[in-house]
Amino acid sequence: MKNIFSKFVLVAFLFAALSGTSYAEDCKVCKKNSSHKSAVQSKAAVCKRAQSTAELNVNNVRALINGYGNMWYDGSVAQYHLPKNSNTCPLFCAALWIGGTDVNDQLRIAALRFGSEGDDYWPGPLELKTASVDLPVCNYFDKHYIITKNEVLAFMSMFDYSDAGATPNDTYSPDATPATIKNWPASGINANQSPYLAPFFDANHNGVYEWEEGDYPYYDFNNALCPRTLKAQWGRDYTSHVATTLETEANIVTGGLLSDQVLKGDQTIWWVFNDMGNVHTE
Repeated sequence: MKNIFSKFVLVAFLFAALSGTSYAEDCKVCKKNSSHKSAVQSKAAVCKRAQSTAELNVNNVRALINGYGNMWYDGSVAQYHLPKNSNTCPLFCAALWIGGTDVNDQLRIAALRFGSEGDDYWPGPLELKTASVDLPVCNYFDKHYIITKNEVLAFMSMFDYSDAGATPNDTYSPDATPATIKNWPASGINANQSPYLAPFFDANHNGVYEWEEGDYPYYDFNNALCPRTLKAQWGRDYTSHVATTLETEANIVTGGLLSDQVLKGDQTIWWVFNDMGNVHTE
């Protein structure tokens, strides 16, 4: 999953706003649909709805983020406050909709609205080979990881970085390292899941997240990883399909990290969810 947050407004929020209300209104109650699809039950009854919620509260915005696929809505009222201490909500609710056809040309969709009728998403990453997930994985990833750029900068100040890696300096203290950095979900929790989940800077280029070795959540502090134009950045013609990212050229990391997966802004909320955890009821 990509969760890149802007200093002014969450970039993803801006995209989602295209399908939302374009004017400010008081946060109001949305009547729940009573026709819950209780008749549709999973045979395995694997994963349950995510319970985790988080709040984006940097700058002058206070916005609710749910773990089960939608945001800004708590089940009764809108929770995207701007200004943050007001009762004015310019955005009401938004969610990810994904659709496509399978090998038999059958339409497949995962789409959530208000979440009052059912669920199409559940927490956790899928296994790479089987595209499956189980209840323990769903439960483990039923959480949001909240971090700020200042936390990462303070951590980085305890290391001296070079092309060969990172060396702790006199200010280094494991006890001073925030739990958000120690527990950063850089990879899956078993060998069947992706080794690259939340983006991280790999100081010693071994493909493993090790905060003790100076690895950290991968913020693009000076826009070096996401230049506006690749040609302007390196003086080359990057119009063909063979264009590579700066990480590949500089051998910063080996694996699945792309330049648009780095973290932006002052505050970041990262979480992961799937559409295979149970039967689709929304």
